[in-house]
Amino acid sequence: MAQSIWTYLRENPQWLSLINNENLHEGRYLERSSKLGKTLSPVIDLVRVTIERGVAAGEFRHGIDPLDFYVTLVGMGYYIVSNRFTLQAFTGRNYGEHHRHASISNLHVDMLLAYLRRASHTVD
Repeated sequence: MAQSIWTYLRENPQWLSLINNENLHEGRYLERSSKLGKTLSPVIDLVRVTIERGVAAGEFRHGIDPLDFYVTLVGMGYYIVSNRFTLQAFTGRNYGEHHRHASISNLHVDMLLAYLRRASHTVD
């Protein structure tokens, strides 16, 4: 799920431009949308069900808020794509390159799984 969201962001940077523009306007246009909640709701439901299954299987810990987890997951991918040019200027690394995207995505997956897992589980 995380990888597909991050791939979407990487392949559709214009979407991030729209979000950034809307943030400049303090969200006042999206607030008027009756479709926005309906669009996001199934994604949050999928995150919730996935977390519940992980908890039931004894793999994930209790007390994870699905919306907070989703916002964190999207934020990880958003930052790399929306700041790719300044990151390259500061670090010399082009996070738009496929191998860099794959590397940082794997790191993010490890971080998310470490957060989700019960204390007795370790990341390889």
